[in-house]
Amino acid sequence: MITPCFQVRATDDAGDEHEGMLSGRQGFPGNEGSGSFWFWPPVPQDRKSIRVTVSTLWEAAWAEIELPR
Repeated sequence: MITPCFQVRATDDAGDEHEGMLSGRQGFPGNEGSGSFWFWPPVPQDRKSIRVTVSTLWEAAWAEIELPR
């Protein structure tokens, strides 16, 4: 079994951390793939934004996302 070599985490606007949990993955030829994640613990509905960070052993990138109201 091949597992993703990256982590997905989020920090909400209250400073609470949420870990990305892989819920599905599909691999394709050429080392490509797709998958989906959900956060644990769930992000409370009253939060206004989250910062999602995707990191590997070598680098990390983040995006600030406004949550729908």
